[in-house]
Amino acid sequence: MTQPRLLWINLQGADWALMQPLVDAGALPRLAALIEAGSIGKLFAGQSLRFPTAAMTLATGASPLRHRIVTPLVVDASGPVGARPAERCDLGVPPVWEHVAAAGVSCAAVGWPVTYPATGADNLLVVSDSFADASGTAFETWPFDPRTVSDPDLHAVFSDLRLHPGDVSAEMVLPFLDKPETIDSSSDERLVLLARALARTLTLHGAATWIAEHRTPDFLAVNVDLVDFLSATFLQYRAPRMGHVSRSDHARFANVVEGAYRTFDMMLATYLELAGEGARVVLTSDHGHQKGALRKRPAEMRGGKVHLAYRDPGILCAAGPGIPEDRLVFGALQTDVAPTLLALLGLALPPEMDGHPIADLTTHVPSERSGIPSAQGPATAPAPETVVPRLLAWTRAGYLPDLPGNRDATREMTVSMQLDALGAAVHHGGGACKGPCPPRRAARPCARQHQRPCPDRAKPDRTWAGRGCRNGA
Repeated sequence: MTQPRLLWINLQGADWALMQPLVDAGALPRLAALIEAGSIGKLFAGQSLRFPTAAMTLATGASPLRHRIVTPLVVDASGPVGARPAERCDLGVPPVWEHVAAAGVSCAAVGWPVTYPATGADNLLVVSDSFADASGTAFETWPFDPRTVSDPDLHAVFSDLRLHPGDVSAEMVLPFLDKPETIDSSSDERLVLLARALARTLTLHGAATWIAEHRTPDFLAVNVDLVDFLSATFLQYRAPRMGHVSRSDHARFANVVEGAYRTFDMMLATYLELAGEGARVVLTSDHGHQKGALRKRPAEMRGGKVHLAYRDPGILCAAGPGIPEDRLVFGALQTDVAPTLLALLGLALPPEMDGHPIADLTTHVPSERSGIPSAQGPATAPAPETVVPRLLAWTRAGYLPDLPGNRDATREMTVSMQLDALGAAVHHGGGACKGPCPPRRAARPCARQHQRPCPDRAKPDRTWAGRGCRNGA
């Protein structure tokens, strides 16, 4: 391959408003260097921010109505629960890494939802997000699920890469906490949640870095959900203190979310080192989080409503050979990310992608779209014994409500969720712009987000986004 290596990291839930003060304070040196070396902007959804809908919009370049993942659950009439997590067999269009592999480029995808059972090819290695879903009370009682890693030859290696929450040491947790001596470690469930999030993140990080070092793919796509997981519980403790938060809890947990960003910055250093000096890097997030008085109380997010704490836009940052330095990107949409990645690799765009390459980031725009057959057909449905553990993992993360005790009620709940989500997708036009956008959008395509440079703010938060128009974006 003649193109430089391409690293894409989706830092799920990252928000410029939370990252900017840390960058200014010098707390995120690797991210700051990436920002200074490349282009940045805000990444707008224009449609559902729910998990895993937004992540699949990024990964496929298609609107929810086209990629068909509108809720975390799908009906499973013959299954043990009556519903199961949405998986690869439910995805209506291939994710970008399958298009890249079909074009003959070596690639890997790690930590993404809707990739179970993991399905790869000779030049494609997939590690599902379910790879890090721990069970049992210790590592010895956590069985390895071979359906989470697409290459059978790597099952033994990857089984040993996992970190169980029970093996997370106090030294790993302490940097996230203030006044830890005042916390009852034997009864505070928030410490358990923090340990689970760290174990999950480090497990997937171990898999991704092993692949980057030993397989050296030309395209590596990694989804990191540490910020999103921890924000759901700990964002309420940040300053300014919310009325329902006690002073003691505010003092203890105010900096947990900042710790998540700092942890990612250290992870980013490893990714950049393994990718090599000439690699191109694209960093995104599929949503941000509400801040200040707009933050949600835990009671408002119960029942799988954690998405109410999300906000549009997410982040966009890109750097490397061929990507302009010190440029602001305007009007980028989630559906534009996958086409941009293909354009950076010099590949044609498939017709099922609703987005377009971001003109500020790449000069390679194919004259016409051509179909790229997916290297894989639809994956087989997951085994029944894996359904409950994965549902439990998503429930703990706040993506799902507590499931009813019987199958009929679960099916009814799932159908209701899908109808609500489909109604919202149709209302928003599936995420597609209904304004006067040309077929190939230029650097400033239309006034959907009404963005303009802000003269008073330093990079990376020197763009101001006014109220978006109501033409479907």
